[in-house]
This record gives sequence, C-alpha cells and structure tokens, in this order.
Amino acid sequence: MRAPIFLCLIELITKKFGREKLDKILSASGLSDNRTYMQYFNGFDFSDVKFGEMVKNLCIVLDITKEQAADAFGEYWICEYAPREYPKYYAQIKSAEDFLTKLDSIHSEVTADSPSGTEAAHPPRFDVEHIDKNILRIHYKSRRRMIDFYIGLVKGIGVYFKTPVEIRKISEEEIEVRMGSTGY
Repeated sequence: MRAPIFLCLIELITKKFGREKLDKILSASGLSDNRTYMQYFNGFDFSDVKFGEMVKNLCIVLDITKEQAADAFGEYWICEYAPREYPKYYAQIKSAEDFLTKLDSIHSEVTADSPSGTEAAHPPRFDVEHIDKNILRIHYKSRRRMIDFYIGLVKGIGVYFKTPVEIRKISEEEIEVRMGSTGY
C-alpha cells in the first residue's frame, strides 16, 4: 500500500479525533511511535497487514464500523489530503463523473511516478461503464479487496464536487453510482 494512504489515516485520526485516540490506535496496532511504524515502510510503501490492523483498531477505539471508517477516510482523502498532495490532478477534473472516469488513469500516473513504480504499488484498477446519463457501473479490481474504502472515496468525490451520489454495492468487485439525483 502506498505510504501516503497510511500518512493520511494518521493525519485524519489526529485532526478529527485527537492525538490521544491516535496513540491508542497505534499502540493497539503495535505502532506506538514513528520509529516503530517506520519499520513497516518499504521505500514508498506501507505494510498492507499493518494498515488493516490500524483500521481494525481504529474501529474498536472509536466505536465505529468499518464502513464508517472507510467513509471518513474517503472524505478526508478526497476533500483535504489529496488536493494538497496532488493538486495537478484536481486542476484537470471538473465534476464528480469526470473524476470517477479518470481515476484509473490518475492511479496509474501517480504510482508510475513513485520510486517503486506501479507494479510494487498494486493500485486498484477501475473499469467504468456508463449505464445511463447519471449512472456509472464501476468494476473495482484489487488484490486488497477494499471496496468499502473505494465506496468511501466515491462518497468523498460527491462531497468535494457538491454532487449528490448514491452508491449501490453489487458485489465485492462492482458498484453502481447514481449522481445528481435520488433513486436507489
């Protein structure tokens, strides 16, 4: 997993819930300080296993569901962290639909530019189909099987572009996104 995802989670917890909660989550995950969690970095990557432990312990400490954690992360990543860290991509995007249809190529470009490259990162891939004027069917392909975090990102995209989005999870590899109206 890319290190910025882990660093964003650390920042989110600190800003939204406080340093005390972060310390509890890190401690429960065996990552009590910078020196401890630095051993789980490999260049620009962070251990998938340790990230999973962080999410599990975040849910326990904050008494929230995995879906709530994914939604909080998605909104924070899309609305605060990524615009600051990856502004050139936001300059190219004009709408929620535009973002969703370009996300696969953005992922490829960002990870190709990183020190360990695309292969080491194993980014999720997205095939987007236009089902109707305001409905996209998105096929999510990832060895990490973190579709709930992808759904949180999609919700964050809706918040960022002030576009109502409704998401229907079809399977662990597929969702439908209705933009701008209600109906699911």
